[in-house]
Amino acid sequence: MKNTQLEKLLAEYNELSTGLKAILSSYKRKRKIRLSMRWLFGGIAACCALIMIFLLLERTPVQSEGIRYAISFILYFCLSLGIGEAVLSLIKGPGDTAVAVEIEEATKKFNSGLSSAAEFIKQNESSQKDNTSDLMKRLTVASVVREFEDNDLKVALKKFSRKKYLSYMALLIAGVFVWYSVSPSEVMIGSSRLLNPFANILPWTTLEVAVTPQNTLAAVGQSIEISAVTSRKTDEPVLLQLYDADALESNLVIEMYKENGQAD
Repeated sequence: MKNTQLEKLLAEYNELSTGLKAILSSYKRKRKIRLSMRWLFGGIAACCALIMIFLLLERTPVQSEGIRYAISFILYFCLSLGIGEAVLSLIKGPGDTAVAVEIEEATKKFNSGLSSAAEFIKQNESSQKDNTSDLMKRLTVASVVREFEDNDLKVALKKFSRKKYLSYMALLIAGVFVWYSVSPSEVMIGSSRLLNPFANILPWTTLEVAVTPQNTLAAVGQSIEISAVTSRKTDEPVLLQLYDADALESNLVIEMYKENGQAD
């Protein structure tokens, strides 16, 4: 009976070795995609975190151009690292023997049989010779493939899970989006200063409007010039609301004329 099983394994060697190569190729492909996505998610998350840190610092007295340059450099470094490693992860990757060792360590199975089988197949394809008999090599490959289960790949790929990096990225993007919904001009100006560190872009400040004259009386028919000076350049219109005596609601709204970023 044992001889019959042995002969069957040897007869199916070519089919089983092809199956093992397909298994390892599938693992390597999925590993590359997962690792690439982890680098990409991590790079985007780091950039969002740096933008939020910079926006916070812009609100404090420690804000300076030096900090702007430093954070901008770190941001571009993280972005370049994330994209670069994501691309390299898709192009390069470990060989069959290396990934076989990864699977053995993750599954706690095979007792080095999987890595040995991968090495034997590699030697057979390159016509390399060693002291291991051809029969032992064939038996090792055949027995490993028979022992392999579909769940083994899932267990090994858990090491390259993308969920944690995806959750970090989603959380930080949501933080930037909430900040933008509350103060869009602050996020736009801060992001522009960070992405263009050498551009002459003034820091964001809260918008203050100085109106003159503040309190004055005028005779009927007399004209009055009203000026509103904004503390910073803004694309938002400055509106002048006119009220009748003792009125609670304005009966006339006029958009003031803009000149050099100020409303007059």
